[in-house]
Formats: sequence, C-alpha cells, structure tokens
Amino acid sequence: MGINLKKERQRRDVDNSEVGEIVYRNRAYQPATATTKEVDHYFANIHLSDAIGMLENKRCAIQAGGCLGLWPLELSTHFQEVWTFEPDRTLYECLKKNVQRPNVIPTDAALGKKPGGGNMTTRGIMTGRIDQIDSIIGDTPITTIDSMFTDRDLSIDFIQLDVEGRELDALKGGENIIKRYKPLLQIEVRGLGEKFGSDDDELFQWLAIRGYSPIKKLPRSDVIFMHGSNIS
Repeated sequence: MGINLKKERQRRDVDNSEVGEIVYRNRAYQPATATTKEVDHYFANIHLSDAIGMLENKRCAIQAGGCLGLWPLELSTHFQEVWTFEPDRTLYECLKKNVQRPNVIPTDAALGKKPGGGNMTTRGIMTGRIDQIDSIIGDTPITTIDSMFTDRDLSIDFIQLDVEGRELDALKGGENIIKRYKPLLQIEVRGLGEKFGSDDDELFQWLAIRGYSPIKKLPRSDVIFMHGSNIS
C-alpha cells in the first residue's frame, strides 16, 4: 500500500528525529557534521549568472536540490517567485534558516517522474539521492513539476536541477509544464543517472525531441538548454 504524502509530510513536521544537529558557521546554517571543505566547495559552485543573463522574463523559477539554500537565495534576487525542493530533512531545515525571503517557497520533497515515495540515501553530508524502486516505496515524499504547477497561475521561466542523477526523472515529471512554458533549463549532467538506468545521452535525446538544444557548458558540470523557439 502506498504512503499518503500529505500525512507523511505532517508526520515529518512533528517528528524531528530525522533532523540532525545544525550549526551556524562560515556564513551559513549547516549540518554539524559538514566539513569546511564541503561547505566551501558548495559556495564555490553556484553558477547562475550565465542563465540569468539569457532570460528576458524572470517571473517564476523552479530549483531542485536546494541543499543549504544558496541556489534559491541567489535566484530570489532576480525572480518574482522561487520554488525550491530539498528532500533531506536536515538540509531542508538548514535551507529554511538560510533563506528567509518572502518570494522563496521551500518544499521538503524530491522531484521525480511520478508522485510517491522513495528511500533517501546519502553519498556525503551535503549530497543525497533518492533510490526510488517504484512510486509507492519509501517514506521520503516525491512529487512532480506537473502535479505541483499545472493548476497554479504561474509563468515558469527557469528550471534548475541538481538532483544527483534523477534529473531525467524530474524532467519527465514536468513534461507538460516544459511544453507549456518552454523555460530555460540548467541541468547537472555528469553521468550520475547511470545508477538509475539512464545515461547523459538519453537526457540530451529526451530534450532534443522536445525542441531543446544545449547552448552552454558551465564549470560545475551544469549544461544550459534552450528551446529552439527562444533561440534568436
């Protein structure tokens, strides 16, 4: 039997046992077990200026892999509204403390290709991934871009994904929104999807079929994709 995501999120709000110790140091709230090297690496790898400079409209941005909150914090200075997703409970609490902006809406869930639940595993203090066996296994909530935004009166201009190999799943879960708004996309592409049965070529092909082309490779393994209708 599948989990009830609404009840599961209510349980997580009450049960703090999944939240590790949080401290403030080096400019940000962070897990107490995070090393200075990890946090410095995170600060040094926020690359958004290229994508922001390509956008004429900056209404709503979707960002996944919120971590400590620097990505949504930077986006909030440019966009009218920013939705950020972080499934790790400790990182989510850090994000909320670091990003107290009225135009940022944090959500403690992962993005996937269909709503459900997944098992959260971590590769390190600052990174994790969702091992989603199917849409009803695990107690970490998974939602989709389409289910979150189809019925909202928002204009999605930008989507940034850093979800540890689940980027293609997140894109598939947002196919209708992507088709409707043709947002600029910034996607982490570094082979992590192979763990889940999809490689980088499949991601490029999926986007190409839907009219997207890679237009810039960024230092942090991110690639910016633009829809053909927006390329002058």
